[in-house]
Amino acid sequence: DILHRALGIDHLPIRAEQKLDAKDCWYIGDEVNDIKAAKRVKMNVIAVTWGYNNANVLIKKKPNKIVFEPAEIIEALELSPKRKKTV
Repeated sequence: DILHRALGIDHLPIRAEQKLDAKDCWYIGDEVNDIKAAKRVKMNVIAVTWGYNNANVLIKKKPNKIVFEPAEIIEALELSPKRKKTV
């Protein structure tokens, strides 16, 4: 599965169990490679600014959303127009 290879995570059991499409999922990452991998497989991405890359670098890669504090992740997901299911 291209998503598994691009992101390097074992997401398949969750996606299959919940019947989720990649476009209905959100990937949360702290570096440019996370944004690139998620976009490559049409997954939404939230970039967090307290990790590997700083906000200016992340913004240039145009994640769907960018957050500056952990609590903002919840807000970003709650405001998502694609939010259908929570896992």
